[in-house]
Amino acid sequence: MVRKGKVIVTGFGVILLLAL
Repeated sequence: MVRKGKVIVTGFGVILLLAL
């Protein structure tokens, strides 16, 4: 569950970088 949450956070971070 924690592992899955970390993946979501990482993916969200990538989206933010692409947005910049």
